[in-house]
Amino acid sequence: MYVDDSVLNFMNSREFESALVDTETIEASVCFIDICSFTKLSESQSADKIVDLLNGYFEVIVREIIEKDGYIDKFIGDTVMAVFRGDDHQQRAVQSYKAVRSAINKLPDDRYGIGFMPTVAIGINSGDMVAENISSAQLKRLDYAVIGANVNMAQHLEASAGPDQIHISHSVYQSTKGIIEAESSGFFPLIQGLDHVKVFKGQIHRIKLLI
Repeated sequence: MYVDDSVLNFMNSREFESALVDTETIEASVCFIDICSFTKLSESQSADKIVDLLNGYFEVIVREIIEKDGYIDKFIGDTVMAVFRGDDHQQRAVQSYKAVRSAINKLPDDRYGIGFMPTVAIGINSGDMVAENISSAQLKRLDYAVIGANVNMAQHLEASAGPDQIHISHSVYQSTKGIIEAESSGFFPLIQGLDHVKVFKGQIHRIKLLI
């Protein structure tokens, strides 16, 4: 982790120790964006090519998330986890997928001549979640993160989506059906121990933003 002097000074202050226990319950939307088939690609290409490609894809995705007033919670392998808070967070989360897909599709064709064209799979869920500082006083490290069942559901939604697909929960659909068109995929179990969850699935290029 790389930080500037102001962050280092904060980590050595008493405020840092008190920040370790800061938590709050928030209502937000969580979006997982996976670069499909990238793990398989990494098995056959050199490390420098993989890092260069992944950083390029992340740069594009991050720019579009920030443009919709979201923030990046973390990078998980070849997946980006983003959070949207505040007014119209569901709408901004859903609108971000179109911007991400459009930007990814505009990238130069197969820059290394390896036959790989990036596509994304996206899962979005909204609801209450715990926002907290994940930390270690001994390591002097502090990460801001959201956790909870609704976050886990968003990750499962993304895992169930295929290339160029977006899976959204029923709660997200109810809040955004005025700006998208989607088909219901019915009910299927996402997380062991939870009731069946209604999910709306659509091919990304077929979902139409109405505003």
